[in-house]
Amino acid sequence: MVDVKTGLKLPTIKATKQSWYAVGAKSVGTGYDWSWMDDGSTQTLTAECSVGEFKLYEGMLNGLAVSQDYDDFEKSNLKEAGLMDYYAYVVTDGVYISDDKGGHTRYKDEYEGAVRYKYKIMPMDNEMEYTFVGIQKNGALVRDDSLGLIASTEGILNHEEVLAKNESNSTAGHIFAFVTAALFIGGGIVYIVVKKKEEN
Repeated sequence: MVDVKTGLKLPTIKATKQSWYAVGAKSVGTGYDWSWMDDGSTQTLTAECSVGEFKLYEGMLNGLAVSQDYDDFEKSNLKEAGLMDYYAYVVTDGVYISDDKGGHTRYKDEYEGAVRYKYKIMPMDNEMEYTFVGIQKNGALVRDDSLGLIASTEGILNHEEVLAKNESNSTAGHIFAFVTAALFIGGGIVYIVVKKKEEN
């Protein structure tokens, strides 16, 4: 997967990104002190996945856990993106950083426009088993909140187990078929359960 904004490559199908910007210049001696300001949001990034003829709509990945800090980027990828490693972060290349809070530069243009990112990813090293439940729509597997079913859960579930994981089995009448398939991602296998709406 590639973060289209930075161009950084991530070995996962789901990640999160936090962003900071260089702000608050204060004239100190012959230079300027500045600090990082969190933009206050965490962006979720998802890869485009498909199984057979079906595209897995990005909303179907909401239940997948993002738990691992990631900063193991290739040097060539960082260079192309104009970024550099700084401990658990990647930052604008060439910016001098004094510590985790910010830095001190002689000229304003040495920090103005600088950004810092921190990524977390969904680990893809081990074999994974997930069940996704949705409706088929225009060649995609799409989450349907109106039926009240979970969109994704860890483990391989059958028809009855999917319904049992929800607060109510009242949706049983809206389901007439399950189709299963396998999606291969790295070394893991994700099983997809496709739910169809009952036709009148």
